[in-house]
Amino acid sequence: MEKKEVNNKSFTNILKKKENNEILYSEFVQNEILEKYDIFSNVYTSSDDFNYVDSEEDISSKNLENSNQKNILSLAVHNIINIYPNNERNREFKKYKERKIEEKRQKELDEEREMNKKKKKIYEEKRKKKLEKYKIEKRKKKLIEKEKYNKENIEYNYLMVQNYFEFLMKNGKHRDIYFSFHDLYISPMRLYYFANINIDQIYYLDLSRKWLPDNYVSIILELCSCKKIKILNLSYNKLTYNSLKHFSNFLSENKTLFSLNLGNNDLTDNGKNFEGINNIFESIKNNKTLKILNLANTNMNQNNGDVLCQILKINNTLIEMNFENNNFSII
Repeated sequence: MEKKEVNNKSFTNILKKKENNEILYSEFVQNEILEKYDIFSNVYTSSDDFNYVDSEEDISSKNLENSNQKNILSLAVHNIINIYPNNERNREFKKYKERKIEEKRQKELDEEREMNKKKKKIYEEKRKKKLEKYKIEKRKKKLIEKEKYNKENIEYNYLMVQNYFEFLMKNGKHRDIYFSFHDLYISPMRLYYFANINIDQIYYLDLSRKWLPDNYVSIILELCSCKKIKILNLSYNKLTYNSLKHFSNFLSENKTLFSLNLGNNDLTDNGKNFEGINNIFESIKNNKTLKILNLANTNMNQNNGDVLCQILKINNTLIEMNFENNNFSII
């Protein structure tokens, strides 16, 4: 029995020595590899700087003689890190690698987030454009429907007025027709319809206080020529010197208009463009039908007054004129 115990002890001692020798040998191999290739020698000079790990590892790998040595080195380093996880250098190296992986992952997340923002911005721009286009189309549709309704309404009113005038013509009650657009919306289309009414003569056409601009003048004067209008009232509108050319041509040729009222329209642009009214005076120089002319409050100046005095010496048909509230001076 004693011999067996002695043998067991000696056997355990031998195993321990063998293990110690293996540990010493493995540590020797580890240190030899590390010293030979100097992988971690410059890494830990500063605990915050880990930029040398990759660079030193790359340099050492490039200096290897062949690919076998490179594979042996990478395998040895991998085994050292896995076999000795508690080694301080290995822990720092692992932390560095984890930090690099985390930075890479964070960078990818940031890029993905930025890409999503760009996509969202592009989507919002497209959505706004589609919405604006839809609003424009909807507005156009409403305007078309409104125009269609107005046209139908005008046509209905036109037929009613036409039937009434035909009744007057048949019964001989059309001698003096007073035609007024008070409380009616005036449009070029409406004037065009009334210009085509089957009636030869309208005595009085009242378009005052309708805030009509210059683009209505041509169709109004055409209506006056077609229907042989005697009295035309266009006071209190938005007529300017740009429309006076049409009036000059009309008055030089027309032989039916008896009275013209252009009062309370800024026909000289506050006295800056007075030549338009002078052209009207020139056109009525030889006019034998116009008896009444109202140009009150049209911002005429002294130059217009001088031309008017010269015209009145020639024209003897005007019997009534109104030029109040203008910028004439008394010499």
